[in-house]
Amino acid sequence: MSPMRPLRPCLHPSCTELVVSGYCDKHQPIRTYDKYRGTSTERGYDARHRAIREIVRREEPLCRECLKTGKLTPSNEMDHIDGNVRNIERINLQMLCKRHHSRKTIREQGGYNRFNIKNIKPSGIPLIMICGAPGSGKTAFVDKYKNPGDIIIDLDYIKAEISGEPLYHSSNEWILRALAQRNEILKSLYNKTEGQAWFIVSAPTRKERALWRDILQPKRVIIMQTDEYTCIRRIQEDNRRKDISNTFAEAIKKWWKLYQFDERDEIIRWMG
Repeated sequence: MSPMRPLRPCLHPSCTELVVSGYCDKHQPIRTYDKYRGTSTERGYDARHRAIREIVRREEPLCRECLKTGKLTPSNEMDHIDGNVRNIERINLQMLCKRHHSRKTIREQGGYNRFNIKNIKPSGIPLIMICGAPGSGKTAFVDKYKNPGDIIIDLDYIKAEISGEPLYHSSNEWILRALAQRNEILKSLYNKTEGQAWFIVSAPTRKERALWRDILQPKRVIIMQTDEYTCIRRIQEDNRRKDISNTFAEAIKKWWKLYQFDERDEIIRWMG
């Protein structure tokens, strides 16, 4: 009999229900992007895959591509040589540094055009764009005001689902795939005729928000202008992020350093 997997908190913000992985039954409906790409297990990222990745990491502590040029670079991302994530035969697995793995992923998925946003069209349904620093209350705000069946597009959740790892803890090896998946969901909004969508994104600068305005034509753009101190305090009190709170604190400071006011935005100081 295999050992029982440890239980983890539901990925939904503020939920304390313990589950083996992912979401509890109550919060399954918010995973609206599952219908576009299937579950992480269906895509090959199951417990066996994660266990093998740990073995390969121990066996190959240095990037295989860097070694070819005599460089000793620590490896931190497992790569499927043939590009098939379901092929986890040891001969098909190698460890790479982030730079080499990102380059290979981009080549396999059609080059940089795969990850740009030029092919995204205006949303066919009302879209609300929520911007702000980590800990500003973006997800909590959406959770309070969303309607049943709303589409919620949040890169953190997509990244967690793709990696099969806890929310906020997946490594950067998943970011390119998560961005590509997010953009596919944004593209799908063009053909929607019913419901409403929420797009959660940091977007501190006027330029970035203007770009999304031109492309998606959102009904509203809301800035969660929660002060830096409150954002950091919330992160430190969040059990899911306590052990990586310093990383988020730096991201919060960076957001406020980059933030630019735009009179077209709706400003909310979320204390909920």
